[in-house]
Amino acid sequence: MAISDLFEDFGNRSGTAGATTFVSADDLEEKRLEAFENGYKSGWEDATAAQARNHARISEALAERLQDVSFSRQEATVEILQALEPLFSQLLSVVLPELMFRSFGQHVVDELVATARTVSNAPIEILVSEGTADALRPLLPRTLPMTVKVRETPDIAPHQACLRVGRQETELDAQRLMREIREAVESFLSQAREELANG
Repeated sequence: MAISDLFEDFGNRSGTAGATTFVSADDLEEKRLEAFENGYKSGWEDATAAQARNHARISEALAERLQDVSFSRQEATVEILQALEPLFSQLLSVVLPELMFRSFGQHVVDELVATARTVSNAPIEILVSEGTADALRPLLPRTLPMTVKVRETPDIAPHQACLRVGRQETELDAQRLMREIREAVESFLSQAREELANG
């Protein structure tokens, strides 16, 4: 085999099937534009499909996460409510009554000072239950412009008092205040239970 058989001879070209065809610049530009258009269209379709898949994946993950958060929040609320009920029960039955009764004298004094601001120099009388006047007297402020008398009466129950200025009376009742607080807490707990039950 001769070495010339290994290489193609470019000198003796005839109009055979392997002949080179020349393309005009306009045709070449049109082919380039067509190829660019097809590539752009294909890329756009791929990007749109990828974006749709990504959007669907994110939406699904977000929906799952929101469901988890909602469920976790409800579980947490139930746990907190269950933990708070015994605490509220202890506060209302043991701690609050003791604090209320210990501070009742100061509550009477606070109400007395508030009343003193609204009246002129009219004397104020404080009616208390029997055996409690001596505990209240040392708490009374010395700087009030009017005279203040503390009087015991059997008509007043323990942990109650009545401030009297002329014909105007203000009743103070630690038991009633505790009942109102207890009812407010029970109403809150009942409403919270109902909201959880309804989802």
